[in-house]
Amino acid sequence: MKMSKIKDSKEKLAVIYPGIKQITTNMKLNFSESEDIYLFRIPKNVDPHLLENTEIDLDEECKINIGEKYSIKPTTKIPDPTLVISDNCKVIHFKRNIKMEKI
Repeated sequence: MKMSKIKDSKEKLAVIYPGIKQITTNMKLNFSESEDIYLFRIPKNVDPHLLENTEIDLDEECKINIGEKYSIKPTTKIPDPTLVISDNCKVIHFKRNIKMEKI
């Protein structure tokens, strides 16, 4: 029964995010309490890899072109603490919410 739930979840994600691919990452969440961590909200139609090596101002609005033009700007909303579940669970307190919108 669990397998059918997983399949259903994957199918739902495929409908919400067309072209989504499962990847394995080796990233560890080793954040110290003194680090500023931002929640960067990316539209679901944008491949996050297109943002690699892109300069983004975390404090002011900036505009980028990754095939289409987008505006990236901080919002006044401070995100709620988020629990990241992995081998070692960790609560992350984000400094600010950053929003990316098509212009």
